[in-house]
Amino acid sequence: MALGGCTDPQDIPPKAADGVMDLREYDLLAQDYLRLDGDWSFIWGGFITPKDINQQPRDTVLMVPGAWNNLKIGGEPLPGEGTGTYHLKILLPNEAIGKPLLLSIGAVRMAYTMFLNQDTILSCGSADLADFRPYILPKDYIFTPTTPELDLVLHVANQGYSHGGIVNSIRLGDHSKLERILRHSLTTDIFLVGCLFMVGIYHLILYGVFRRNKSTLFFGLLCMLFALRALVTGEYYLIQLFPNLPNWLTMRLEFGTVYVGPWLVAIFLWQLFPREVPRWLVKATGYSSAFFCLSMVIPDGYWYSVLLPYSYLSILIAGVYIVFYALPLSIYRKRNSAILFFSAMLVLFGVTINDILYVRYVVDTGFVTPYGMIYFIFIQAMALAVRFGRTFHALHTLKDELKEKVEIRAHELHQKNRDLETQKQSLFTKTEHLTASMEYAQSLQLAAQAPVEDLQALFSEAFILFKPRDLVSGDFYWFGQVGTFKVVAVADCTGHGVPGAFMTAMGRALLDQIFLEDKETNPAKVLERLERKVNTTLQSQVDGHMITDGMDIGIVVVDEAGKKLHFSGAKMDLVRIHKMSLERIKGGRHTIGGETLYGDKVYTEVTLPWVAGDRFYLFSDGFQDQFGGPKHKKYFSARFRTLLVQTAPGSLNHQHHRLERSFQKWKEGLPQTDDVLVVGFQL
Repeated sequence: MALGGCTDPQDIPPKAADGVMDLREYDLLAQDYLRLDGDWSFIWGGFITPKDINQQPRDTVLMVPGAWNNLKIGGEPLPGEGTGTYHLKILLPNEAIGKPLLLSIGAVRMAYTMFLNQDTILSCGSADLADFRPYILPKDYIFTPTTPELDLVLHVANQGYSHGGIVNSIRLGDHSKLERILRHSLTTDIFLVGCLFMVGIYHLILYGVFRRNKSTLFFGLLCMLFALRALVTGEYYLIQLFPNLPNWLTMRLEFGTVYVGPWLVAIFLWQLFPREVPRWLVKATGYSSAFFCLSMVIPDGYWYSVLLPYSYLSILIAGVYIVFYALPLSIYRKRNSAILFFSAMLVLFGVTINDILYVRYVVDTGFVTPYGMIYFIFIQAMALAVRFGRTFHALHTLKDELKEKVEIRAHELHQKNRDLETQKQSLFTKTEHLTASMEYAQSLQLAAQAPVEDLQALFSEAFILFKPRDLVSGDFYWFGQVGTFKVVAVADCTGHGVPGAFMTAMGRALLDQIFLEDKETNPAKVLERLERKVNTTLQSQVDGHMITDGMDIGIVVVDEAGKKLHFSGAKMDLVRIHKMSLERIKGGRHTIGGETLYGDKVYTEVTLPWVAGDRFYLFSDGFQDQFGGPKHKKYFSARFRTLLVQTAPGSLNHQHHRLERSFQKWKEGLPQTDDVLVVGFQL
């Protein structure tokens, strides 16, 4: 206040008073420009021609800039919609006469025609209510005064907006100085808009690359929003670039940027400080923004312009909560970059309050939100730099720790590799010994099996299809001459490989005792004796554990003199093909050894007559259980019996080869499932 009292009166710009602005003692040309602010003469409800303006009594005086809504005539406030005539008489200093001057007019709601000394110099839209066209665009007029007195008249009309009148200052000054200032202002604002757009696009791209950080998305949208607002307010550069834009679109863009802003700021800060900025605040600002945006659907702009002050209320409430509670709380809790964002929001909130006061005609500072947003961008850049720096430091630390761990791990792996190499050599040696033992066991097993030629010596034709899954097999066959009878047996022991081989050795030895020593030729009694001997040999239990190993077996005894064939099976069937017709002779349901699920084991004998040319087959379940074919399914017993009939024409030797080819084709590409044994003979 003390400094203001010492100010030279010449530095204080004059104001219009009672419809007159006296500049005769003011050095207009020495200043950049002068705002024609103050009390203008005002006539409500019609247009007075410049020729008659001085003879027409005025209604009152009206402060410019400002809306006429707050003015009362006859004790009643004026409505926002209507028409009015503004009049200002300007008394110029002598040195300004004959010098080029520039008259710059800003936003007028919503159309006007300007007259200077009774000449029409500028118009925006159509102020004629019969052909009313709203339009807002700042305009300039260069003139050279020839008289010391200027008579400035404006016809202003407003429809479709809540406030009418001259809402921005009209500036007058030296042509070159004011034009330079306007050009500088344009350059600065375009630079700010460009910065906002570029930073916004950068953050949107950043979100497209790193989608986990959604704060970059909302900050990018916030930058784009403020850039758009800078284009549709102040000097209305968007309209200057695109003069044919409809007024309803520019108005909705201007209002929409106000309505959406609070929600974008709230959700951006919520992404940064989710524990301090509550979700309910984000939802509340979102609902209010949606409500105000929906109001713009109404064709008449008057109603959504009436709602504008209420949107300021949501801005104030959200801003106060964030700036004076949420962000200080984040600082107290030592959140990352909380101090930086607090300073940014303090500045942004301050410039937002300034813009609200400016549009309410409380201050005449102009729109400064873009400048506040530039500061916000600077803070965001600092926060990103801090975040990247900390991330780089963390990565460097992790790199060193990882390098140390890798070295330790490499040493451990080297030691383990040496141990594994030693174990590998030991296992290799043991494997060689085991393989040699298995190959020797295979030789012994094959040597114990009678050759197929001996079987072919017993019958007119015979074959043996024998394919162990491993080196040694769990399937075996037995045949021979016992007295006047010819005997053939096929067995499928429990397990494969070595366990199965032990069972086959035991089974073959027991059959030798029963057939060759005991001379038993009744197949059912053979199975009964075999059952007893297997159980005795395996002792049924070892250390309290039940031994369930055993074998499935089928035995055929051929009586050539009596033309009879005797069969008994333990879970194994006999197949006969007589004149291309297949007959299945089922064996019993009990196996040899192991547990029984059907009570006491009983083995029955089946006696069949036969004729020359009949073929008989005994086989384990290895062929029918093999997986293969196009769908990798089992071959199954029904398909196998069909295959026996299909391959029956011709000799048994030919059938043997066809069966082997069919098996290989079926399992092609898949491992063998089980030991395969098929014995066929013809009587």
